[in-house]
This record gives sequence, C-alpha cells and structure tokens, in this order.
Amino acid sequence: IYSVTAMDMNGTQSLLSGDYHRAPSAELSFDSCSNSLLISWDKYLGWKSNLTGFRIRVNESEHEDGTHFSNTYVLKNASDTYKLEQNIIDTTKLSYILAEVKENMDYKIYIEAYDNQGNVSSSRIRAKYTYMPPPPAFLNLDYVSVLDDRTTEIAFTSELNGDINDFQLLRSKNESGPYVPALTIENVTTETTVITDNVVTQGEKYYYRVDALNSCYNPILSSNTGNNILLSGNVSGSQITLNWSEYRSFSGALDSYNLYRMNEYGEFIYLGSFSSSELSFSEDIRSAGNNRLKGEIEYYVEALESGVNPSGSIGISKSNVLKLEVGTTMYMPNAF
Repeated sequence: IYSVTAMDMNGTQSLLSGDYHRAPSAELSFDSCSNSLLISWDKYLGWKSNLTGFRIRVNESEHEDGTHFSNTYVLKNASDTYKLEQNIIDTTKLSYILAEVKENMDYKIYIEAYDNQGNVSSSRIRAKYTYMPPPPAFLNLDYVSVLDDRTTEIAFTSELNGDINDFQLLRSKNESGPYVPALTIENVTTETTVITDNVVTQGEKYYYRVDALNSCYNPILSSNTGNNILLSGNVSGSQITLNWSEYRSFSGALDSYNLYRMNEYGEFIYLGSFSSSELSFSEDIRSAGNNRLKGEIEYYVEALESGVNPSGSIGISKSNVLKLEVGTTMYMPNAF
C-alpha cells in the first residue's frame, strides 16, 4: 500500500492524507474436471468512486519441459502476447471463470484495473500449468471367462504410471454398445487385475470393456472388448450338435478354439482344436463315454489368442459348461 507525505528540510512530515493506493492482485485455480480456470482478484485501492472496471489479459502457450507453474508469479517477457479475454464494468464482480482451457498448457494471466480518468493499474502476472496425467501406455482386456452359471471372470492389464490407477468395468449386450458401468476398481497396485461380474452365463452373452479413469473419474483410455463365449447344443437321437459364439476380441488375433468333454470318470478331456472360423461340432453319442454315460454329457469351449498381447501374455477365454441330457441304455445279457 502506498501513500505520499510532504517533508520539510528538518525531516518533519505532514500528516498522511488517507489517500492510500494499492494495485490489484490475482489468484488462479485450475479445475481439471471442468477444464476451467477460476480467476479471482481484489479491487484497486485508492480510486474510490472513480474505479470503472477490470480487464483480464491472458497468454496461452505450449508447456516447456522443466517448468511447473502452480500458482506462481512470473515476469512478463517481451515475446509474450496477452489478449484481452474479458472487460468487466461491474466493479463488484471480483472473479471470472475461463472455460474450455487446454490441458497441459501454460497460462499467464493478469488483471488491469482502470478508472474514469484514464489511469490503469496492473496486477502481477500469475502463471498456471494445466497439468493432466497422461493415459497409460497400454490397457488390455486379457480375457473374459465363465466361472459358473452366474459368474464371469475378467482380467485386464495396464501400465501403472503413478498417476492413473483407477479403472471402470463396462458391460453391454451388444458389441457396439451402449456400455454401462458395472464395477469401479480403485487404487490398482498390480499391472494385471482379475475381477468378477455376476450375470447369467447360460443363454446370455455380454460384452465387456475396461476404461482408465483420471482424477475426475472421466475415461481417458479404453481397452479392447471381450465377451463370454456362449455354448449351446441339442441331442437328436444319437447325434449331439454343438454351437458356440465367436470370441471378440483379443488384442492379438484369435488363433483357435479347443473343445472339451467330460468323460465317464468326471474329468474333462480334450476333443480337438478348431480354426477361428469354425463355430460348431457334432458327434455320435455312442462314441462318447464308452457307453458309460450317466444321464447327461458336458462340454465346454475355450478360445486361444494368437501371439502375445500388450500385457505379455496369451489370452484364453473359457465358455459356459453345457450339460445335455442323454438317454440311458441298459444292456441285458442273453445268457446266465
């Protein structure tokens, strides 16, 4: 705060007139969730009723590595160009929201107060770096597998860069969407995360996607999609026919499908491999179980990814277990 007093040769000062002056000062606050800067300031002290308005001057520039403006004062460079953002004539208004600011940019802002006599007073320059954490380098949905009639298992892998560690699982009945949030996974500490979703896995197909969330819980990166494989089938006479839905989609290509059948001892055995375009299988029931089936026969299919995905692994997706009722044949000896 400044004022002026008169002084004689002996150093005696006159009384201060009460005419005090102080330049305005500005503060900045960055709201990353709304991409806006709140600019606030105080009035110019000293012009009393002559204060006419405020002008907001803004400089926007690419961020220079190594500089980290928080809400600091900076010097005005000769190369800086400040545009007039807003002229405010309501002198009771002491704040302004600068909307739609760009992420990871440097903003330098100052306030000009002016009166009706043509006097102008500038605040010091405030600087703000609109930092937003970068998305992970990769986010991969590794697989979707069926655990039981009401549970699917989903695994995803992401780079953990220290800034982004919250994720959201989304679900849809159609590959193209719409996807709705199913689960939020916060504070992830391991690159690979395994979660479950409680849905009906017999007769229903669901598509999944994982989104990385920033500090505002807005999605900034989405994974590939994945779905539970739906296995269905029927028995006609002695013929069993199986059909399964396509798995979509591994980050790597879909390599093949493996088919398994439960034997008479309650163990699943490998029946064979099928190309990525083969989605059906049939066999004669008399060749299954060595004629020792006990009222039903069970199958499941698994999809295998081709090559290594971004997480460094090979995805394997398991279908639901299909149970088919089969007739029981009793063999009676014709001699004793």
